[in-house]
Amino acid sequence: MMSPVQHRIRNSIWPTIVITLLKTFYKFRIAIFLASCELGCASADSELRRVYELNRDYLPERFKQLGIHGHMDFFAGDQNRSLYVPSFVENEICRNDSQLYLDGIRNYNVWALKMLDASGRVPSGLLNGHYMDLGNFEECMYTAGESPFDINYCLIVMRNLTKTPKSPIDWDSEEREFTVGGAKFLRPYLRIGICLPASCDVNDLNQHYSDVILKYNMTVKLDKHSCTSSSEQEIKFEKLDWFAIFVIVLVGTICIVATINDVLRIYFNFKYGGTVFGLLRCFSFYENGKSILRTSSSEKPLAALHGIRALSTFWIVFAHKMFQTYLFPAINNMQLTTFHRSIVSDLFIYGELSVDNFLLLNGLLLFYSKIKLSKLSNRKFNVLSFYTQRLFRLAPAYFFQILLALSLYRFVNNGPLWKHYIYVIKDNCLESWWTHVIFINNYVMPNKQCSSAFWYLAVDMQLAVFSPLLLIPILKGNKIVPLVVVPLLLILAIMISTFITYSKGYSTTFLNDRLAMREDLFATDYIPTHARISPWLLGVLVGYLLSGEDLKLSTKQAICGWILSIIPFACIFTISRYMHQEGAQYNLTLASIHNGLNNISWAILLSWIIVACETGYAGPIKTFLTWKVFQPFSKLSYTIYLIGPGIQYAFNSMMHTSNSYSLAQTLKDFGGELLSILMLAPYFYLLFEAPFIKLYQIMSTVNMKGSIEMDLVKKENVEDVDNKEATEQRSNSTIMLTVSQ
Repeated sequence: MMSPVQHRIRNSIWPTIVITLLKTFYKFRIAIFLASCELGCASADSELRRVYELNRDYLPERFKQLGIHGHMDFFAGDQNRSLYVPSFVENEICRNDSQLYLDGIRNYNVWALKMLDASGRVPSGLLNGHYMDLGNFEECMYTAGESPFDINYCLIVMRNLTKTPKSPIDWDSEEREFTVGGAKFLRPYLRIGICLPASCDVNDLNQHYSDVILKYNMTVKLDKHSCTSSSEQEIKFEKLDWFAIFVIVLVGTICIVATINDVLRIYFNFKYGGTVFGLLRCFSFYENGKSILRTSSSEKPLAALHGIRALSTFWIVFAHKMFQTYLFPAINNMQLTTFHRSIVSDLFIYGELSVDNFLLLNGLLLFYSKIKLSKLSNRKFNVLSFYTQRLFRLAPAYFFQILLALSLYRFVNNGPLWKHYIYVIKDNCLESWWTHVIFINNYVMPNKQCSSAFWYLAVDMQLAVFSPLLLIPILKGNKIVPLVVVPLLLILAIMISTFITYSKGYSTTFLNDRLAMREDLFATDYIPTHARISPWLLGVLVGYLLSGEDLKLSTKQAICGWILSIIPFACIFTISRYMHQEGAQYNLTLASIHNGLNNISWAILLSWIIVACETGYAGPIKTFLTWKVFQPFSKLSYTIYLIGPGIQYAFNSMMHTSNSYSLAQTLKDFGGELLSILMLAPYFYLLFEAPFIKLYQIMSTVNMKGSIEMDLVKKENVEDVDNKEATEQRSNSTIMLTVSQ
C-alpha cells in the first residue's frame, strides 16, 4: 500500500524527466568524445599550462648556463650588492646616496640594514611557477623616518630568465605591459621588490640594472608605476578628487535631510507640502531602504527571475575572483594549471556565461513588459521617453563610478603592487572616459576600461538603442519580425561568433587561458555587441512568447522541452571538458563549434527553465528560484555589478606577499569579498541609484501644465505608483527586476 507521498512521486513527471536526461547526456558525452578524436588535431591544449610546464623544463638548462647550483639566487655572491645599491648611474645625487647606503650596510647602521632586509631576493619556488619576491613593503616605507634620505620601494622587472612560448604576441618586444581591458596580466618574468634611495629615478634604475644583469643575458623594465616613494604616503588631493568629495557630501546631505524629513512626517506627524518636499522624498534612506526589503508574491509572473538574477550576480563575483587569481602572484602557479580537475572549476570555466544571463533577461523583460503594457493601455511607444528612461536608469550610478576611478579610488590603500595595478586604471580612464560616457567603450579603446565590468553597460545601451527597430513593428502587430527577422538575426549572430574563432584561431579553454596568449581576443570576441547579441535575441523571442495568451504545455511537451534544452549545452559542455584535459590537442573545428554555440546553448537551457517556471513544469526549481530571500539581492544586483570588480581588484592589489593558491583559499577569499560587497552595496544603492529612479518616476507624471501631481508624494500613493510602474521598470532596468515593489 503506497502512501500519498509515494503515490505523488510515482505519478510525477520528474522521475521520468531525470532518468531520460541522464541517459541522453551519457550517450551524447560518449558521442562527442568519439567525434573529437576523429577530427583533425593541431597544437597543445591549455596555454597557461604550456607556459609553466615550458619553464619548469627550461629553467634547469638556464641555471646551467649561469653556473648556478643549490638555491637559484644568482645575485647572492655579489660583494658590491649591486642588486640593492644602484651605484652605476650618472646622477650624482643618486650615486652619493647609494654610497651612503652601502657604507651604512657595512657599518651595520640600523636604517641601512632595514632597507636591505626589506628588499626581496630571487624567489624560491621558481620551478613551481613562482617568479616574484615582493620583499617587505611596510618595513621599507617605515624606514624613511630613520634614513638620511627619502626612500623608494621599486618593483624591478627582469626579462629573459624564463622562456616565453611562441604566440601571436611577441612578449619580449612589447614595451608596454600586457593589459586586457585595463587589467594587467602577469607575465612569467622575474620580479623583485627592492628598497632604494628616492633620489634614484626610473631612468637611473633602468641604467643601473641594465648594466647589472647584462652578464646574465637579461633585460630590465621599469615604468612610472614601478616605484612608490615614502613621500607619497601623504594624501594630496587634486581638483577632480575635491569634486568627487563634493558630489558625495552633496548627495549624502540631501539623503540625510530627506530621511529626517520622513522621520518627522511619519513619527511626529509634521506636515510639509510643495514640490520641493515631494522631490526630497526620493532621496530618503527610510523610503528607499524599505523598497530593498519589500518583497512580492512568488506567484507573480516571472517571479523566478529574482532568483536567476541574484544567483547570476553571485556567479559574476565568483568569476571575477577566479579571473583576478591569474593576475596576481602566487608561490605555486603550477597549481593553476590543474584547477580544472575540480568540479567547482566549471563555475569559473563557464563564468563568462553569467553575463549572458543578464543579456537574456534584458531582452526578455524589455519585450515582455512593453507588449503587456501596450495591451493594457492605448499609450503609444515613445522612443525618446524610452531612451531617456534607460539613460536615467543607468547613468547616475555608472558615471559616479567613473568619477571614482578617475579620483578617489587610488587613495583606498597602498602596497607593493598598488600603483602597478590601480594607477593604471586612472591612466586608462583619463584617456577613455569619454567613450564610457557615450557608451562605445566596447569598440573604442576597449583595452582601456575604467573598470573591467564597464564594457557590459556599453553593450546594454547599444542594444537598447537598437531595440525599437524590433519592438515598434511588434507592438503594431507585425508577426514577421518575431517569427522571421529575429530568428534570422539569431542565426547570423551564431555564425559571426563561429567565424571569429575560425578566422582568428582562438581556443576553447577558459577566458584567462585564452587571454594569456591572445590579447586581441578581448576586443575582437569577448566584448563587441555583435559577438554577444545572441542571448539577447533569444530573450526577445521568449519575451514575445510569454507576453501572449496564457501559455499551456502538455506533459509530453514539457519532457521534450527539458530534453531538447539540455542536449545542446550537454554537447558543448562535453567538448569543453575534453579540451581542458591535460594532453588534449587543439582542434579548430571543435573550437569554432564550441565558441559559436557556447553562449546560445546555455541561453536555450535558461530560457526553458523560465518557460517551465511559468507553465508549471519546473517543480522544485521554481520553488527555489522564487524564494523571497533572493529578492533584495536581485534589486541590488546592478549596484553589486558596478562596485564589485573595483572592491575585488582593490583587495587583491593591496597584497603584500605572494598568494598560495588553493581552491579552499580561493573560496574563503570569495566569501569575504562577497560579504564586503553586500555590506557596501545598499549604501551605494541608497545614494546613487534609488533616488534617481524615483526622480524619473515622478518626472514622468508631470502633467500638461508642468506641475507635479503632489498626491504621488503621499506615502500610500507613492507605494501604489511603485507597484503600478514595476512592470514598466522591468523593461528599462538592466539588472533589477523591479525598483520597488
